[in-house]
Amino acid sequence: MDPDGKARISLRLEAGRNAFKILRRRSGRSDFPCQFYGRFDQAPGGTRIEGYFDFPEWTIWFLRIWLGLLVVIALAIFLGTLNYAVKRHDFLNLTIWAGLLIPPALVLWGLMIPKIARLLSRGDERYILQFVQDTFAARTEEARDKQPI
Repeated sequence: MDPDGKARISLRLEAGRNAFKILRRRSGRSDFPCQFYGRFDQAPGGTRIEGYFDFPEWTIWFLRIWLGLLVVIALAIFLGTLNYAVKRHDFLNLTIWAGLLIPPALVLWGLMIPKIARLLSRGDERYILQFVQDTFAARTEEARDKQPI
């Protein structure tokens, strides 16, 4: 805790020549740690810092592979169940409906996980942005070309 009574988030900085990355140290709370990727550019009257928030690269690759496997397995279950139901002309069975509805629901849930993780990391993003502003005596500017998160 800070002397002000605020909870502190432990940060780690990785810096290169013109770029840097601020990582929130992993805690047991989140497997989707928030990271700020920044770059220094020359600007009239000072230095401009351009940056964005994203997940670590290993998390992105894990999600892609996991979601790909989930889609393949869900598609196999869905098509197998559909094939069985069409051959038997049995669409009133509860098991058939479970095999037709649960696999697409799992895929949709898998697609929602990054969005939910992004929402849960908003507090960390605000903390990191405030840290960058305080450390570099900077001010924020909205992006000209807003891209969806």
